[in-house]
Amino acid sequence: MAQIVTFSTIKARAAVRDGPGSSAFLRLGDKIAKAMPPLVMGRDTPLRACLERVEGHEDGYVAAAELREMYGQDPDAKLVIDVAKGLEGLRRQDGIHAAAVVITHEPLTEYLPVQRKPEPGADPPMLPLSRSTRCTESRTSAC
Repeated sequence: MAQIVTFSTIKARAAVRDGPGSSAFLRLGDKIAKAMPPLVMGRDTPLRACLERVEGHEDGYVAAAELREMYGQDPDAKLVIDVAKGLEGLRRQDGIHAAAVVITHEPLTEYLPVQRKPEPGADPPMLPLSRSTRCTESRTSAC
């Protein structure tokens, strides 16, 4: 038995706020984030959909008029948004799925890649990452 890993990604609003890294851009990042469309059912409008019409995000595009204006007129805002577009979607951290487990008759490594978490105080690079023999043989995208 094993638990399932989940990967949280950097969303548009967080990329704008955290992306620039320089203290000179912190206030600007916050101002840009406030100009972004509001969350819809907990979901951000991707930056690409704020700047150009994307199917499924029409409402976000309409709500992002101020953001597009900032992007077109302020070179610093354009820089912050361009950096954020590169960060958006990258993995921020991993976690454990609240309700999913894998149970198999054979060892787990026969079916899927396995990452072992270190014991407290252990050196993470010393831990093996097991790769499924089925994944190696079949080279499926699921592995």
